[in-house]
Amino acid sequence: MTIDPNIIYLFLVWFLGWGIYFYAGKKRLGLAINTDLSTAFFFLLAALVFLISRENLPDHIEDNIFFYFSAIVMVFIAINHIYFLIRRKFNEPLTLIEGHPTDRWLESNRRAIFVTLAHILFQQMIITVLITSLWHKYGDLSLVIKYFVITFGLIHMPIVVFKGFKFMALYTLPAIIAGLIFPVVLIKLGFTGFILNFIIHSSFYVLLTYLFWHNQGKIKE
Repeated sequence: MTIDPNIIYLFLVWFLGWGIYFYAGKKRLGLAINTDLSTAFFFLLAALVFLISRENLPDHIEDNIFFYFSAIVMVFIAINHIYFLIRRKFNEPLTLIEGHPTDRWLESNRRAIFVTLAHILFQQMIITVLITSLWHKYGDLSLVIKYFVITFGLIHMPIVVFKGFKFMALYTLPAIIAGLIFPVVLIKLGFTGFILNFIIHSSFYVLLTYLFWHNQGKIKE
């Protein structure tokens, strides 16, 4: 079975991008700590994915950029309101925030939203390319789901090197579940599929934020 060289490049961008970011977090470097740098870094990675895999992306990605941008702005506004409510109701989990500088969603503020949405965009670009490539290769949704679930789960597992087993499981298990959903949404819903997957992905981080702020006293590092 031949593998598209672009897919190999995408995996390199994924592992190098996240590896650099998590290393920066471990060393408390500006790339992970500074909101502007973190956001720009992930936007740059998303742009790199676009340039590498432009031919493998659905045509509607380019055709509906203004629609996607507008939708992402609305997502930002919605999350900002939810984070405001979370901050009003619960105490800030300072110990968790200090211990996990790369998990910016823990901060529940506008800075966190910028970084989180930027890396979700990066992830969704890769997700879209992988699903589209599998669809073009097999044309069978069940096979696309099968291979995407395996792939998306596996590429999250190296997190264990930087974050330990608990946080690796925190990201990998939902990634496997998302692997069942993202292909269906993207393939079946056309141009709206991309932004719906983005919203689903964003909702996961909002849920994590709520759960960690609500249960901070019960969470063990």
